[in-house]
Amino acid sequence: MSYNKKAHLRANIEAIKLSFELEKEHRQPSVDERVAILRYSGFGGLKCILNPTQTLADTAYWAKSELDLFPLVAELQAVIRDNSGSEEQYKRYWGSLKNSILTSFYTPSEIVETLANSLRDSGITPTRFLDPSAGMGEFISAFQQIALPPDSSIMSFEKDLLTGELLSHLYPTSTVNINGFEEIESRYNNHFDVVSSNIPFGDVSAFDFAFSKSKDKAKQQSTRAIHNYFFIKGVDTLREGGILAFITSQGVMNAPQNELIRQWLMDNTNLVSAVRLPNNLFVDSANTEVGSDLIVLQKNSAKTELSDDEKLFVKSSLLSSGVVTNSYFKNFQRVVHTKGFSDTDQYGKPAMVYLHDGGVTGMATDLKIMLRDDFSNRLNLKLYEQYNVKSSIQQNQLSTNSISTNSSIVQPQVVQEEPIMTLYDLFDMNVQERSQIIVKAKHNGPKRIQTRQPTLFDLPFETAGIKTESPKLSTLPINSDKSDKPDKIDKINQPDQPEIPMEPRPYTGMREPHHQVGSLVKLESQVGYLSEVYKSGATFTPIKLSLLQQEKAILYIDLRDVYQRLYIGFYFNKTSVGACFERYFF
Repeated sequence: MSYNKKAHLRANIEAIKLSFELEKEHRQPSVDERVAILRYSGFGGLKCILNPTQTLADTAYWAKSELDLFPLVAELQAVIRDNSGSEEQYKRYWGSLKNSILTSFYTPSEIVETLANSLRDSGITPTRFLDPSAGMGEFISAFQQIALPPDSSIMSFEKDLLTGELLSHLYPTSTVNINGFEEIESRYNNHFDVVSSNIPFGDVSAFDFAFSKSKDKAKQQSTRAIHNYFFIKGVDTLREGGILAFITSQGVMNAPQNELIRQWLMDNTNLVSAVRLPNNLFVDSANTEVGSDLIVLQKNSAKTELSDDEKLFVKSSLLSSGVVTNSYFKNFQRVVHTKGFSDTDQYGKPAMVYLHDGGVTGMATDLKIMLRDDFSNRLNLKLYEQYNVKSSIQQNQLSTNSISTNSSIVQPQVVQEEPIMTLYDLFDMNVQERSQIIVKAKHNGPKRIQTRQPTLFDLPFETAGIKTESPKLSTLPINSDKSDKPDKIDKINQPDQPEIPMEPRPYTGMREPHHQVGSLVKLESQVGYLSEVYKSGATFTPIKLSLLQQEKAILYIDLRDVYQRLYIGFYFNKTSVGACFERYFF
């Protein structure tokens, strides 16, 4: 079936109209509306939106074969402008849409379903799934219907603003991030069971400060090409034994300059499958012929040697025809095609072109056979299950190997820095300021005993298995027998109360603007600090305190929060003093 630009453009316009309507009415789409949204196919095959449409005179810049699309593109611009709150927002929408034409090639559902079925048949049923370049959710839909259990969590990223909003309407219970994959938070490293997508390609740089400053040369290099970055970043987000399955451009495997990237991948993962897909795979869905590969990897950071196929995967070969190809594909056994010939790629360079006469259905059938063979021989189900973290770590909480799922206390090595225990720490006072000691010139008179100013937390406490020396308590009765003192101290420091959890957990309290890493907070009458702060949440780490210390800490937290709210309301929001006091005190 040939690609009908007019029909695709009309369907896209209607879907965008519907998205704006749903957003204004704050509701989810009906069954019929979902069908209309699913007709959205992106703009990878509609480069006509780059042409001007301000006046009829602009038709002079249009190709004659596309003049019938002029009024539709003008309508599209009008729809977006009418539903934008400002000119700036309109420009963001339109600019994002134009940028998407380079990467908006949606994978036919038959191909994604074949991948999901093959993984499920091999025993892979992930509970934590990530699609880092979701488009309209082809991978989410296929895996959700085929391989994911009901209680699974799904996260996705989509950089195009309009596509991301449409995706949010389709999957309201999933976590949809309308920004780039490079924005994913570090707490999701070593987290997901399966990461799968059709990733963007090209020499577009990825801004990732941690990668750019990394001592790992492969990570540094990956930021210069978006497809390389997605592979290494994707592996980082996988837990050990997890599966990465990306459809990507042939450049990842073919280009000699990517050998460092491929070597890194083979050093940190097992090659499960690599299949070269036919160039006409995206003709019906995106009106383009482009070479692409399906690469399936299994994270294995502890591997010590490469297999023969993995050594081939790393290397590129120059054929007698001048074509550069990956050594793994030299025998064509893992190329889905019915015919192949030497030609040029989209950049005019010599390349092998593979076509399939059986349509998408025929391609999916051949792909299924190859994946079944590769998965049965190379997929290590024992490795996948070995690191499959279950419900002992709460959903949406960072899964790390440093916190034992069976431990009831936080081990000392987990604590990277001591929690904020005094007001001096909160305000970065130096050692001399904390001790309240004033350095004076030496003299020969009798020495005075220096005393330390009491702090908020003068009473002894223990945190994370780190014992502190108990200072003398001058407030204890002095007329009692010495043997009674330890008992009384114990009663003060260890009140009789039910066991409370001391493990780090998600912070579910109200996030304040002044909250940051290290801030002292309370959660369900328990005092702790924010050990990690993210855009979408924070991690609460409890502090073991005596009853008196806890009461002091709660008083301090309440006082600090009210002060900060008053300050922000009065100084920044220009709220009157009376209104501020009425809001927070009455």
